[in-house]
Amino acid sequence: MSKPQEVVAETAVQEDFVDELPVGTKLLKGQYTISRYLNHGGFGITYQAKDSLDRDVVIKECFPGSFCRRSATIVGARSRAHQAEFRSIVKLFVQEARNLSKLVHPNIVGVHQVFEDNDTAYMAIDYVKGRDLLDMIEDPEVTFAPDAVVSITRKMLGAVGFVHENGILHRDISPDNILVDAAGEPILIDFGAAREEASRASRALTALRVVKDGYSPQEFYIAGSEQGPWSDLYALGASITHLVSGQPPANSQVRLAAIAEGKPDPYEALAGRFEGYPPGFLEAIDKVMNTIPKNRIQSAKEWLAMLDGSAAPLAEARPVSKGGVEPAAPNKEVPAPKAKVSAEAKKGGKGLMIGVAAVAVVAVIGVAVTMTGREPAAAATAPTAKSVAAPAGAPKKEEPAAAPKKVAAAPSPVAPAKAVAAPAEPKTAAASSAPAPTVTKEAAASAQPAAPAPETPAESSTAASAVAPAQGQISYALWDVKLPFDSNIRTVGSTRFAQVRSIGTDADPALTESWLKIGTMIFSVNGKTIADSADLGSQILTDMKTAKGGALQTKLRVKIPGASAYDNVELAVPAIRRIGLANTISLESRMADGAWETVTTGVDASGKSELRAGDILLRETTTGTVFDTADAAERLMDALVGRGIADARLEVLRGEQRLSVRMALVPAS
Repeated sequence: MSKPQEVVAETAVQEDFVDELPVGTKLLKGQYTISRYLNHGGFGITYQAKDSLDRDVVIKECFPGSFCRRSATIVGARSRAHQAEFRSIVKLFVQEARNLSKLVHPNIVGVHQVFEDNDTAYMAIDYVKGRDLLDMIEDPEVTFAPDAVVSITRKMLGAVGFVHENGILHRDISPDNILVDAAGEPILIDFGAAREEASRASRALTALRVVKDGYSPQEFYIAGSEQGPWSDLYALGASITHLVSGQPPANSQVRLAAIAEGKPDPYEALAGRFEGYPPGFLEAIDKVMNTIPKNRIQSAKEWLAMLDGSAAPLAEARPVSKGGVEPAAPNKEVPAPKAKVSAEAKKGGKGLMIGVAAVAVVAVIGVAVTMTGREPAAAATAPTAKSVAAPAGAPKKEEPAAAPKKVAAAPSPVAPAKAVAAPAEPKTAAASSAPAPTVTKEAAASAQPAAPAPETPAESSTAASAVAPAQGQISYALWDVKLPFDSNIRTVGSTRFAQVRSIGTDADPALTESWLKIGTMIFSVNGKTIADSADLGSQILTDMKTAKGGALQTKLRVKIPGASAYDNVELAVPAIRRIGLANTISLESRMADGAWETVTTGVDASGKSELRAGDILLRETTTGTVFDTADAAERLMDALVGRGIADARLEVLRGEQRLSVRMALVPAS
């Protein structure tokens, strides 16, 4: 069957297929604007961007180039055979980003937000000014004194141990994934866990496996092998070996083969070859570099114990093969005292700790995960080079370690949440002695919000001593649309279009009388050709234009069945704001009778909060927040976190009753 002439004419415009998004591209309805392309790996593309507050962030796009392509801004599978693999990768990307957003640590790059756009997923992460460790190692003008190496090792052990305590493996530790910022602080970036999980999911995805010769332990080369904290520690040990010796260690597979053949291990032990390091420091690295996993140091705590001269090694860590998150234990990182200047530095030589160029480097995280809250990292521009002080050196054995400083992130409505213990059991609504008054929805909507009652001194004291909420109370916040019809994507020759296959019973009669028919073909949305995706709604969201009444005004190029010409039509579809809270409650904001309405769609899985599915949120009494906008829940979380309130007092409409209920936020650990 030949293609209709009109279809051929419709696709006469040539599509330019390129990998990276052009500068100026808007993401998430304009919340992020691409400033420049940074780099491209097997799992994704990284950009520097500006957020809505004109701050620099890094955007990591899920773009596995071997499985997908781009048409305009839309990302899709290269072929139908790759569609399932591509969607699986996007799902893993989103899930891991959610996990990583919980890793709030001074030496781990922060994940602000994960969201879906252009039929793929994106991560917004911290922008870190600095240089990666590999670049510095290879720079002849930079020399690392032993004190600086010890400090970097300790801080990385604190970060890696924190990752493992949360039930996650990094799986891609290497010098190029450790940034050193302008203050000399090492920052761990670019997790490879999602790529590892993707490679486990299908043979077709094994190309995404994360393996780096010289840094990856031998188990990373073997599909289905047991991996655990000891695997990450080998990679960290290999990175520190490169830092100490100036050369990366031999490939772990080459080492294993040599040992199996009865030949000497190509790895050259550090102990006894380099001076100026504390007793046991180089010996610990040699131990963690053992090719046999059970013979290595098993946990970051055990490694730190060896550095501190502890006689008894700590218990072995359990295997971690999935990215599941468990409640985080407090970070036990020991801050180092002031650095000592090496003898060479005192003589005026080049061994001046670390010379860090003030270069804009973007921290990249390779991950999988949906939308959260802090903000991200990238590769480099080049202003003037400037030397800064080295990281602090290692503590002496006889000196007790200083208490770790608590790092508090600035309050943000989309800051990452820590995994914490369940909050205290709240009072139930049924426990109230006074019966709830009967109120109609219209009366509740029109009621003026009462000013919050002033706190008594006792109340104020209690609030001040209560457990503060964690910084990250928003797990995701994204826009969605409800179309009045279902469609499927079809391709005829080189032409893609969406074809209407069913119409909802609540569709506007004016639409069904004009162009909305079974079989109507839709060729473009807001001037952009149809993406190779089963979700037309996501394409509408990529160029979202909000009309009055909270609807998205969309222009479509359509062809009605039986018609000989194309029509340009407009479609207004209801916009929906979906919000997921860290306490597992989910909310949905949409227009109802000309006003925004926020409804509970999912309840607290632990049963610690009194909200029920279907409750309409009216206001929060402590902060005075009224639920009269689409982002009211996000504004409320920002206000509660900013004031240190971990227990929201909500007025809700449940059926015809207006009730006061409590909602427990996730507390800070």
